[in-house]
Amino acid sequence: MTEGRSTSIGSMNAGAVTFGDHSPAFGSLREEPVESVPTMKQPVRDKSRALLVVAADVERDATIKAITEHTGAALGRVYLEHHTVYELGQISRTDVTLAHVAQGTVTPDSAGPAAQELIDKIKPDFLILEGICYGLKDDDARSPQRLGDVLVANEIKLIAHQKISGRLVDRGGAVHPSATLLDRFRSASLDWAGPATVHIGPMVSESVLVNSAAYRAQIKKRYPEAIGGEMEAAGIYAAAIRGRVEWCVVKACCDWGFNKTDEAQRTAADNAASFVAHMIKIGGLDPVTRR
Repeated sequence: MTEGRSTSIGSMNAGAVTFGDHSPAFGSLREEPVESVPTMKQPVRDKSRALLVVAADVERDATIKAITEHTGAALGRVYLEHHTVYELGQISRTDVTLAHVAQGTVTPDSAGPAAQELIDKIKPDFLILEGICYGLKDDDARSPQRLGDVLVANEIKLIAHQKISGRLVDRGGAVHPSATLLDRFRSASLDWAGPATVHIGPMVSESVLVNSAAYRAQIKKRYPEAIGGEMEAAGIYAAAIRGRVEWCVVKACCDWGFNKTDEAQRTAADNAASFVAHMIKIGGLDPVTRR
């Protein structure tokens, strides 16, 4: 910093990044002179906009049901160049929209490429990746998971980016979702009347549909603190960071990453959607006064 010039960090807290070499990156922050930052209370906007992103039909259907039960709105569609956006109405002071993308991060309509266009066109204040995942703590001594339990990621470990030279070395590092959204989901867990437990902790993300006990055991050994795994967050976070959008991941356990069946998918999808809807209903995404 140049002597005699005071600076302050501005913009939103969209999430933090730590790369594989442990160097930080602050893609959501910008530096502004103190004199450019207003000192008076800023007016509150009338509404905020939330974009919910899902990657499976069961997740889409559960989300539409959970949100429209609160809004009473008819399903509306907006066609972008590559994606359909579903307008689900307003809860509290938040307009809720939904986008259904393809699984993973590597195809043109998957989470990464899709999220970039969706953010550019919709300009949401919040992006929540929601749906189903596999759990990694069914045998936890203190707080064992059950199928249907909701997982909120406070860290995403990017496990697909690796170096292999005699041994496997992680190079993806970890990314941290929005502190604001994590706070809102912690608060919502206090009085959510859902039938499942909410767990908050690290999750792993890679574009791999895991259905192998041996592979799951490797993940548990490499990332013993991880509470679950999923396929889309690695793409969502990058678009959110570049777009300066608050983001988070909320998914519920539908299996354990081996011997997969579809039996618990509906329950898990319903629980994740219900928990997100509850957080919005109690005002978690409403605009707040910035001082």
